[in-house]
Amino acid sequence: VQVPRDKINRSIHLAGGHLETSNLKLGTQASAALWFWLGHESGASDRTGELINALGISLKAHQDANHRVRLTLGDEESKEELFADDWHMVALVRDGDSVRVHIDGVEKPSLEGKAGKVNDTLLFGRGLEGRLDEITIWNRAVETSVISKLWDISKVAEDNARHAVTRKERAKQAQAQTSDLLKGHENWSASMRFRNTKANDVSPVTAYLISRGPKGDHQAPGDHLGIGGNYKDSQPGRLFVFNGNAANQIVRGQTLIAPGSWNEVNLERQGTHVKVMLNGKVEIDAELPVTAPGAAQLFFGKRCDDFAPLEGEFSEVLVTGLEKPAAAPAPKVELTSQPLSPEESAKRWHVREGYRIELVAAEPVVLDPVAFDWDEKGRLWVVEMADYPLGMDGNGKAGGRVVMLEDGNADGRYDKRTVIVNDLSYPTGILTWRDGVIVTAAPYIFFIKPSGEKQVLLTGFSTGNQQLRVNGLRWGMDGWVYCAAGAHHGGYNKGTQIESKLTGEKIDLGSRDFRFKPDTGAFDPQSGPSQFGRAHDDWGHWFGVQNSFPLWHYVLQDHYLRRNPHVIPPDPIHQLFPRNPSVYPASSMEKRFHSFDQAGRFTSACGIEVYRDVVLFTDGKTHAFTCEPFHNVVQHHVLDDDGVTFKAMRDPAESKRDFLASEDRWCRPVMVRTGPDGALWVADMYRYMIEHPQWLPENGREELLPHYREGDEMGRIWRVVRSTEPPSLAKASKDEKGGTTIRGVDSANGWQRDKAQMQLAWSGEKAGIDGLLKSKQPQTRAQAAWTLLSMKKLSTAACLALLADASPHVREQALQMVEKLEWKDNESSSLQKALAKLVNDKDAKVQLQLACTLGELKGDWAADLLAQQLREAPSGSSLQGAAMSSVLPHLEGVCTRFPESAEPENNQIIGMLFRCALAVKNEQAIATLLSHQGAQRHATELLAVLDEKGLSLSAFTQQVTSAETQQALKKMAGMLHTAAEEVKAAKEAPPMAAVALLASDRDHREMVKTLLPQLWKQSANNEVLRLVTKLQTPDGPEFLLADWSERTPAVRMQIIEALLSSDAWTVALLERPEAKACDAATRARLTKHPKKEIANLAAKTFADSISATRAAVVEKFKPALRMTGDAMKGKAVFAQVCISCHKLDGVGLELGPDLRSVVQHDAEKLLNSILDPSAIIEPGFMAYHCTLKSGEQLYGVIATETSASLTLKMAGNVTKAVLRSEIVSLKSTGTSLMPEGLEAAITPQSLADLIAYLKVVK
Repeated sequence: VQVPRDKINRSIHLAGGHLETSNLKLGTQASAALWFWLGHESGASDRTGELINALGISLKAHQDANHRVRLTLGDEESKEELFADDWHMVALVRDGDSVRVHIDGVEKPSLEGKAGKVNDTLLFGRGLEGRLDEITIWNRAVETSVISKLWDISKVAEDNARHAVTRKERAKQAQAQTSDLLKGHENWSASMRFRNTKANDVSPVTAYLISRGPKGDHQAPGDHLGIGGNYKDSQPGRLFVFNGNAANQIVRGQTLIAPGSWNEVNLERQGTHVKVMLNGKVEIDAELPVTAPGAAQLFFGKRCDDFAPLEGEFSEVLVTGLEKPAAAPAPKVELTSQPLSPEESAKRWHVREGYRIELVAAEPVVLDPVAFDWDEKGRLWVVEMADYPLGMDGNGKAGGRVVMLEDGNADGRYDKRTVIVNDLSYPTGILTWRDGVIVTAAPYIFFIKPSGEKQVLLTGFSTGNQQLRVNGLRWGMDGWVYCAAGAHHGGYNKGTQIESKLTGEKIDLGSRDFRFKPDTGAFDPQSGPSQFGRAHDDWGHWFGVQNSFPLWHYVLQDHYLRRNPHVIPPDPIHQLFPRNPSVYPASSMEKRFHSFDQAGRFTSACGIEVYRDVVLFTDGKTHAFTCEPFHNVVQHHVLDDDGVTFKAMRDPAESKRDFLASEDRWCRPVMVRTGPDGALWVADMYRYMIEHPQWLPENGREELLPHYREGDEMGRIWRVVRSTEPPSLAKASKDEKGGTTIRGVDSANGWQRDKAQMQLAWSGEKAGIDGLLKSKQPQTRAQAAWTLLSMKKLSTAACLALLADASPHVREQALQMVEKLEWKDNESSSLQKALAKLVNDKDAKVQLQLACTLGELKGDWAADLLAQQLREAPSGSSLQGAAMSSVLPHLEGVCTRFPESAEPENNQIIGMLFRCALAVKNEQAIATLLSHQGAQRHATELLAVLDEKGLSLSAFTQQVTSAETQQALKKMAGMLHTAAEEVKAAKEAPPMAAVALLASDRDHREMVKTLLPQLWKQSANNEVLRLVTKLQTPDGPEFLLADWSERTPAVRMQIIEALLSSDAWTVALLERPEAKACDAATRARLTKHPKKEIANLAAKTFADSISATRAAVVEKFKPALRMTGDAMKGKAVFAQVCISCHKLDGVGLELGPDLRSVVQHDAEKLLNSILDPSAIIEPGFMAYHCTLKSGEQLYGVIATETSASLTLKMAGNVTKAVLRSEIVSLKSTGTSLMPEGLEAAITPQSLADLIAYLKVVK
């Protein structure tokens, strides 16, 4: 094929996929040839893949840890010395039943054998990591002369010869740096600076820092300096030196090393003496025998056998011996792709038909852009994260910039750059404000003037990973500035407290998003967290994002939900896409170092935008965009209303490729925005690598270390316009004096309206705004009203008119404005009538906002409307949650008006109302609820609420003073008496309804406890088990575990889960042989128990299944990679060890990720993920132990959280929501919810079978 000069002849990079073709009708006389390259030396590992499966032959390539490659044909193995980072040619020739393999053009076959039956399907690169190129197929047994000629004309032999010279030189340098320095004597020292980010008590050893010993020796003789963990009698967080498993001698320091802190350490050995200096002071000074004399290698950030690698970073490594060798130049490491000029990169963009992309800024005018905003003069203000990922010096040095760009010649491209500040620490967001800009740069939010003067507005934000920091800065038309917390799951940074420098107030933020007012310092937490970007549509509906979730809608806002901390609201977030949905890139797949199953899927979603204009789209729909920098795309979503929320889909017009997709691997779109001109603007950070090193496994960090900052001198900003649009950079609307005018509020462009609203609010100039309340454009009517409200000039009459607006979006906004206005007594009737019409509004979002707003209003009529909404709201719905958030100011009125119904949904609401009344000690509301004639219908629910408060019915009766209430309570007492008589009179099994009612009251529990052993023996059903768990009978473990051999696996699992509900029962289980039935997930849960005595007992109980190290387990099971797996047998293994947490082919539970996409996962990485699940923990799958005031123990992942509650997702895919007020402790285990120890239930062969099943294309 003749390749045009303007095209690139690319090889195919495989990282889990393969090539396949069929219908060629080849016979027994045929040939196939290809070129292959299997990776850089820094990524070498022991792995196997199939080069060719065709013509009845399977030819495999094996790469070992020393970077050598050998080919196998059946049992035959090639003898040539091949290196993985050289290009090689292989030709496979079938001649009848014989087959021969030629390597690198040699006419003599390297391998020969017999061929099998010809299959019409040809596979290339299955299970392979590397590149393939120039695949050729002949329908004849190709001549050896042709093979030789193809090799000769390629000139690859010359390149490989140069590589060989470099390889030998590199080996000599390595020898000089290790053997000559260390071999033959034991007097040496090594020092380094390090920062450990891992908790000190979550693993046996927190980290090894410096290690000298034989590589890969799991007995680890030598000298190993590390940080203690939770192993046996270790001292967590203290330094130690260990001399190997055989000698098993250890010396320790006493200074606690706080996670996240930078420290300097020096390890010195003089004969049999070791000395450790920590931050300039002697920490260890002791005798320690030498156990690896003559060891020739030093390792940093891990032990010599790869055990306990450092999670964090280290630098300034210095090694000294008797003689220090001359420093050898570092070998040059090739980039897998090269940067392109802005003009060449522009050619690599693929844009949806009908649109084009233009370059508006590039280096040297802009560098490392991550966020931007315009001012009213059309200047572009940009924050540049120049210090990403580890600081300007690799050690955290700040270097983030704010720059101002101008288009001096009005040609549509910025050409002037002014640096405002250049000393910010990883800045993430920017908003033009008054005469300067507001910038997020944790731990601060600054206001920065054009002179560079900085004023701290807020402080206290987390300074953890640079991808998890405060960001966003979006103006809301309610007059607040909104920000994303920067967290990637609920619970992250849960202890964060923010200080407002203008007010002096300190606010507990946790992992929530927030809003603030820059001029006053007011601060208000919001539902969250979003990771990078928080965007809204024209109507104040807010959206968030997280790496794996490209877009979600915030249905309920935290400032409403936190008004009532006594009830658990529904999840405030509605996901618009499942986890890790597909992306459709134009670039080749980039090499991954983790999450291999997510190739071709969202893993770095960020920088969201809801398009707010009509220039690009005129269909009246809501259009949103999400950046995915790892895959070099911007994906387009179309949103439709769906009740109180939205539903979203990719535009069908972009089925094959995303709206914006670049072939340039360096292109990194990290933020998109609707520009003042209606174009879609894109910040392109333009870096070789975008992943933060913290997310990479050790091999990834090592391979990419030289490239962490590649591209820091580059950066681009683009804009997408209609193909027919002339180049221009639009500015804000101006009046004759150059100021922003009223026309800006009447613009179809969201940025223009926002900027005009800001300026008008600052000026206080009302003239002309009233007229915009009658604008034909509903967006203008709403935003004009908010502008007047910010000036305190919106009349109640105007607000009433907006409540009757033809647009439901305007009505929704008007309801929020109702909350801010003062309504006089003579206006109350008009407001009541207006709101009464909205109870059954056709738009669900209006109904939802009404339910939220009623909690801010006074009057009995508001209680009437709220009670009506509660009656009609579906159980567990967002509408019910909104109404319950509003109930406290209207509690008595709502209780009075609530219907006397036995419907289950009303039972739940009665319980929630009763809980609220008890919590605020509103006896009138309690009396009102209990005085209903049908109150007894809700007896079980009411008794359960009393139980939560530690009260029995009789004890509560003594507390109330209302005669009416006491009379109702006597009726309920009569119900309990009747139930007790029914139970006593039962000759066989008593009625369970009566038993359950009695169990709800504390005074009748002893009676129920005596019944439970016999009830369990008779039925062993879930209803009885729930009562046993609730009442915690002392003999519970004994009778629950009786007849264990007769219990089904499902019932056994339920019994074990019940026994884990309290510490005493957990101990009882662990002391019995039935504990051996615990699955791997339960064993991991118990060995990580927050109480040490239980964790130690579990470790002893399960000692036969707990391996010393994950590395040793992985090594033990590596033979599985060389075994042939049986997918059908693997399905049975899946059912045995995976089905309780994962779903595949519609079978299983979705506690963990769905495994439908792991077919793309490399076999070796699958093995690592199964056996060492905590090496890389995906966001949202960190396990937590939660202890409640009742003593109940919960274990799972945090699914959602609000200011008043959180929801745990637990084994069996069971979810449980709990109030924060009921939580005694919440502790992270530091490990994945996926358990370690699965190797106890499998063999290498069954693991090979499981991998084969997981890799079957679904």
